[in-house]
Amino acid sequence: MVSGTNDVGIGLLQALGVKFLNTENNAIKLCNLENLSQIKTINLDDFEPRIKNINFKIACDVNNVLYGVNGATFTFGKQKGLDDNQLKDIDNKIHSFAKLCQNSLNKDIANKAGSGAAGGVGFALAAFLNAELVSGAELILDIINFNNYLNNCDIVIVGEGKMDKQSLCGKIPTIVAQRAKNHNVKKVIAIVGGYELRVI
Repeated sequence: MVSGTNDVGIGLLQALGVKFLNTENNAIKLCNLENLSQIKTINLDDFEPRIKNINFKIACDVNNVLYGVNGATFTFGKQKGLDDNQLKDIDNKIHSFAKLCQNSLNKDIANKAGSGAAGGVGFALAAFLNAELVSGAELILDIINFNNYLNNCDIVIVGEGKMDKQSLCGKIPTIVAQRAKNHNVKKVIAIVGGYELRVI
């Protein structure tokens, strides 16, 4: 699950029938980060009934929490167009929204690994759909029985667009390196388009 957004999944939730109400108890027609702080009440009366009894498992590309220094905004906000002055303000709005959800749904999801994935879509799916958030990297590697390939292996080669601190947030190269180390593989080499980190 990846995304070019940083909207805590509110657009997705509105498409599923969730209504976000302001102080006048009027539904906000198009929620976004600009009016996120106007949301005072969550109404689930029209929530899509066909998905209520479905068990969702969400493959997250990163393990970040929703807010804070390791959250979605501070980690990925810049690559999605935010500048330094916007990061704290938006993170505060997302924090407040998460607290509203916690009080309304009686669930504390914001500090769950993967809740910050896809700009907070992980949070939305876990909070409103009771989705299970799992590591996408671990899931894929398990499906292909990756560990079997590490037996009697000396070198593993991985690829990454840019090797930086985001690569340490549960992405494939890091998980591969961890598994290789556990199998006593001598070396993992990353072929990258750019890098800020030379060794992970």
